[in-house]
Amino acid sequence: MRPQTILRSLSRKLSEEQLIKIGSEMADVINKIEEIEVAKKRVTPLREELTLLGSKYANGAEVVEMECTVHYNTPEAGKKTIIRPDTGETVEVVDISKDDLQEDLEFSDADVVDETKQLEGHNDLAIPENPRNAA
Repeated sequence: MRPQTILRSLSRKLSEEQLIKIGSEMADVINKIEEIEVAKKRVTPLREELTLLGSKYANGAEVVEMECTVHYNTPEAGKKTIIRPDTGETVEVVDISKDDLQEDLEFSDADVVDETKQLEGHNDLAIPENPRNAA
């Protein structure tokens, strides 16, 4: 009869030297992970910038904020036309909103009343007591 062998996964105790070597290897792997994470943090903003630049390049344009001029009751009553300042092009024509119809009132400093002075002259007014509370 020929000898038979079987492979089995069995636990084997590690020596002190082996444990020290494994600990050192673990520290090396941790350091490599930290280096990769730091590099990734530096790469992420660059990826975002590249995406933005790529979008501008692909579209041949970019989106920017501009203060546009508003012309009321143009092209007809109840409408307003928004014009871009750099090219004079019409951005859009929309209905005039209720908020647009509210005028901003401007006041001068002379129109502002000092409330404390106004109240001082009325100190002689007595507030009548509530008959239910007077007992």
